[in-house]
Amino acid sequence: MSSQSPAEAPAAAMFSFNPRPVFAMLAGIVAPVIALDQASKLYVRAHMQLYENIQLIPNWLDITYARNPGVAFSMLANAPEGARNALLIALDAIAIAVMVGLMGASDGITLVTVALALILAGAGGNLIDRWRAAR
Repeated sequence: MSSQSPAEAPAAAMFSFNPRPVFAMLAGIVAPVIALDQASKLYVRAHMQLYENIQLIPNWLDITYARNPGVAFSMLANAPEGARNALLIALDAIAIAVMVGLMGASDGITLVTVALALILAGAGGNLIDRWRAAR
């Protein structure tokens, strides 16, 4: 038994990384969601005109082809493209690192790790989009 209090324990002992939920979420949720995200974007670019609308489920779900060079609500849309992309790529990378760390801190697969995996998939899709736009 250790005589150290939790406040005195080394940081490494207080945080343990469990790779099992991370790998399970990457394979089971993150990769398929990113693949679906990228495939749907390819389809839209190839088959729709800008601002065209396709109704999938009446009064509930539509796909509208629109472009947003910024972030939510077109924030940063007027910022210099190189600076905007660099900032957003850095923020996406940080978000991905945080989500992986939080999933790794979990004891197993929970509703929280599933939610983190979905956020991670969104950040990964955004990172791919920003990387593609920066080329």
